[in-house]
Amino acid sequence: MTDLVPVAPEAPDALTALRRGVVELDVQRAELAEQGEWGRLAAGLAALRTLRRDLSELERAVEQDVARLIPSKAEFVDGVGTLTVATDVRRSQWKTDDLAVMVVARAMEAGECGHPMDVVKLILAGAQVSGWRVTWMRERGLDPDEFCETEFGRKTVRIQ
Repeated sequence: MTDLVPVAPEAPDALTALRRGVVELDVQRAELAEQGEWGRLAAGLAALRTLRRDLSELERAVEQDVARLIPSKAEFVDGVGTLTVATDVRRSQWKTDDLAVMVVARAMEAGECGHPMDVVKLILAGAQVSGWRVTWMRERGLDPDEFCETEFGRKTVRIQ
């Protein structure tokens, strides 16, 4: 196995024990592989996949706790890094025709194009646009939430 990332000194004892367990399991894996014990390796693989799902659920719960408790959108934690909290946003049911008209109208006001309305409608009829680039819209003074249904999902925490 490749080098493991060292456990931070502030990590709870259970995390330190878990990391040590991973190292021990890797030693056992290497021994079983050397002995050709593929059946026992397969059983270990199945158990590891269950553990990975459990750890994923735990990670999600801890992430939600951090997102709920962190005092601001971005905080620095010694030994960890900068944590940035963001909310997952899903947009659907875009009002593509209305938005296309607004985009073209603004482009025409800015002198970016002539009269492409018929061309735009034709392209949109065949393009099956499923979503729009939100940052691109905002740069043009358009609020994406006026053109779609917006559903806010879970919060995520990024560590840099």
